[in-house]
Amino acid sequence: THGWDASPISTARLAAERGLAVTLYEAGNHLGGQWRLAAATPHRDELGLPLRWWESELRRLGVTVRLGERVDPESPPAADRVVWA
Repeated sequence: THGWDASPISTARLAAERGLAVTLYEAGNHLGGQWRLAAATPHRDELGLPLRWWESELRRLGVTVRLGERVDPESPPAADRVVWA
């Protein structure tokens, strides 16, 4: 899966729960994109709770997370399925 917010994280988690080998690519240095940005604003740190849960779920389910890697839509990684989320 590839994307910038919670939807690719959720998609990766669901696919891994169903037994698929999943690699999640994130161009930035952290997962969560806009979600993480919102959690960093004053008095909104509770928004980080779901993000921390998703990250722990990805670890628990064995999802490979590739931070700092942008995927070229013209040459996606070799896979049985690619989800752009």
